[in-house]
Amino acid sequence: MSEEVGTALITGGTRGLGRALTLWAARKGWSVVAIYASDEEAAQNLLQAGSGLPGQIQCVRHDASKPGFPALAGDRRMVFIHSASAPFQPSPLHLLDPAEFQRQWEIAVLGFVHGLHAVLRPMVRNGGGTVVGVLTSALDGMPPKGFGAYSSAKQALWGLSRSLGCEYRDKGVRSFCVSPGFMQTDFSDGWDSRLRAAVADAQAGGAHDPEKVAEEIWGLVLDPSVPAMGENYPVGNPGGQGLLR
Repeated sequence: MSEEVGTALITGGTRGLGRALTLWAARKGWSVVAIYASDEEAAQNLLQAGSGLPGQIQCVRHDASKPGFPALAGDRRMVFIHSASAPFQPSPLHLLDPAEFQRQWEIAVLGFVHGLHAVLRPMVRNGGGTVVGVLTSALDGMPPKGFGAYSSAKQALWGLSRSLGCEYRDKGVRSFCVSPGFMQTDFSDGWDSRLRAAVADAQAGGAHDPEKVAEEIWGLVLDPSVPAMGENYPVGNPGGQGLLR
């Protein structure tokens, strides 16, 4: 595994899994731009947690569903991790407002596209980079009830990752997805406690630790043997990494 460091752009980078991804990289000496939507307190807490680390953390407030992402600069290794997800309340399909589908797709799909517009040109100029889409273990088999809008958006993100791998792998741009198991973060804090418990219990080992999941994801990013052609890896699950195609 390479110890080379570089610059990273991480959406949803100030909370939950995104925060863990940001801090892991900063501990290793990476310069990280953490995109967040609105939570100023979380951004300030992240900056405090990152003070004194070898790498540099910059928090940028930006709605991921809109263009205008900050572009990565320089000639160091570049990584884009799209970890942002729109919050949601699990709900049966017949009760879901179409606006909920729109919001999930705006963040998962358009957020990925806007991020790519910011990173692809500098990556190609530099001879390559790595792009990671964060999906969900709900895509493996039958999803939990009430996840219709969320899981459909994540499926679309996976399709985009595959297209990216097909179009840009020969230009040095690596692309793959990861599917974390359920994690107890503020993303699901607003759910009914019985639902959170049921989702966690449905996965081997219960809820997973965002810090360990982040370490697995960065391990894949830094592993040159990973094909990175749009494939999807389960992470944070007992028994090691598998592959979902």
